[in-house]
Amino acid sequence: ELMASEMSKVPGMAKLRILYNDESTTDQRGIPAYNTEFLVVPDDGVDDTTFNASVAEKILEVKVPGAPLNGSTTVQIADYYGEPKNVKFTRPTKVMVQFFAKIATNPTTGVIDVSQVPVETQAIIDYVQSVDVGEGISWSRILGMLAGDSGFIITDWGLRKAGTSTWLKTDITPNSIREYLWIDANNIDISTEAGQ
Repeated sequence: ELMASEMSKVPGMAKLRILYNDESTTDQRGIPAYNTEFLVVPDDGVDDTTFNASVAEKILEVKVPGAPLNGSTTVQIADYYGEPKNVKFTRPTKVMVQFFAKIATNPTTGVIDVSQVPVETQAIIDYVQSVDVGEGISWSRILGMLAGDSGFIITDWGLRKAGTSTWLKTDITPNSIREYLWIDANNIDISTEAGQ
């Protein structure tokens, strides 16, 4: 918790997950014995070189000296004594998600208030972008926001990873603990014509 708290202070840090293996053999996630792996995701628009250097510096501050690190990115920086150190961490892969919901007129009121679409779109974005690296998103939570908050009558809906052709009516999970799910307004369609 202390490491996570300190790592979250890195400027531009959007997501962070710290994995460790305290066993004497490589674990099922591919982390070697007694290694720690920092999974770090920058905010959109953050300079990669600056972010990577800041992450490496902070890791050197928070980890136990000599403790081995695992990761797919290596940054060389000077330690407290000016000695060059190779710091490893992982920049997880972004997996874009797409969502549609076809909405219909509320039979009770006889109207459909599409003014709430931008509000619900932002709520979906906030939810998906808050999910941890390596974790899935819940279809029921997304639909619950739409039906509960806005009162939309949902006649059809679907979720999928961008680049796939089949809409799913299930939770969406990354293929790896080193991936994270992401969505933006361009990948959300809430309308009376959605899904056609």
